[in-house]
Amino acid sequence: MKTIHKEEGYPLAFFKTYFAMIQGSVGSNQYRHLYVQTVIGPRDVIENGDLACAYFVSSILTLFRLTKGRVHTTVNETIRDLEMSG
Repeated sequence: MKTIHKEEGYPLAFFKTYFAMIQGSVGSNQYRHLYVQTVIGPRDVIENGDLACAYFVSSILTLFRLTKGRVHTTVNETIRDLEMSG
């Protein structure tokens, strides 16, 4: 199995790839919806992308293993994860 940190025997050009992913996300609809199941049915907790900042940032940080936690939907949880991850 291959990992994102090494491909075809070469180390990942980390910053260039990281930055390209962030730039490539401009205009994307990928982070517009995240549903949780509530007692009255599914609810979009990032409200059509209006509250997606922590979701987006923590997704990128998690993908690049820059945090120890997982993807978050709140800024406070994302900051806590960053602090725990050093």
